[in-house]
Amino acid sequence: MRIVITGSKGQLGGALQRQAEAGGHTVLGMDLPEHDFTDIAALHATLTQFAPDVVMHCGAYTDVDGAERNPDLAFRVNALGPRNFALWCEAAGVPLLHFSTDWVFTAPPERSTPFREWEATNPLCTYAQSKAVGEWYVQSLTRRYYIVRGSWLYGAGGNNFIAKIVRAADERGSLSVVTDEISTPTWVEDVAEALLKLVSLPIAAYGVYHLPNDGYCSRYEYATEVMRLTGRASVPLKPTILANYPRAAQPPQFSALGNFVGAELGIKMRPWQEALAAYIASTELKVESYKLKVES
Repeated sequence: MRIVITGSKGQLGGALQRQAEAGGHTVLGMDLPEHDFTDIAALHATLTQFAPDVVMHCGAYTDVDGAERNPDLAFRVNALGPRNFALWCEAAGVPLLHFSTDWVFTAPPERSTPFREWEATNPLCTYAQSKAVGEWYVQSLTRRYYIVRGSWLYGAGGNNFIAKIVRAADERGSLSVVTDEISTPTWVEDVAEALLKLVSLPIAAYGVYHLPNDGYCSRYEYATEVMRLTGRASVPLKPTILANYPRAAQPPQFSALGNFVGAELGIKMRPWQEALAAYIASTELKVESYKLKVES
């Protein structure tokens, strides 16, 4: 296949491009500054020239706190960007895969069951609203779409939660981590594999999908597992709550996603603990720098 992949310099887009090319596909990776998908005329010219069989749109404005300070930019990228792709894809008869986020959901305090693909969204902050509008444009403007939601992504080269928590552990020697923010850590390599399976199914199964790794946990449980797997289990972890860390854009407290639709098609995701262990084994994070510092 000929595939357009946006956000190709990011964690997910980069993993997707590597896997697609390894699988023999011809890929056009699109990212700033070479490609600006908010420029509709330039975007449509590029797509027409490349003539893809599918567009996989992973690029987004992901500075959730920055979105509160600059909402116009967030909506321009996260809402009008998907609109621009949807318009071209519908006219060209090309499927569009649009990657979205668990932030489009907001759960009541008592919720403890993962969100299914068909449940109504309830975005609160500007970032979440911009992503929800992007989903709406895709659903409204093209018939051949996949909307895929994920959560807590991490991967090679990203300044993700794992990198931040390991760095903080080594610098401070102890950590405070929230217990009331709950979702699913998800390795981008697993998501990329699932996305390529989805667009390669013998039957075009368009619709909405949730494709995080399986299960869910709190940030505190996540950090505990990271410390254990990287040889930093002796780092003291103090439980705390989100209310102690006010932000411009407060994250949803419970936004775990349930993979029902994809699993019915045979696209199943492994448990988040297994994926995390595989990721850490593939990196240099398992250097026992904390122990070395303490013992020196």
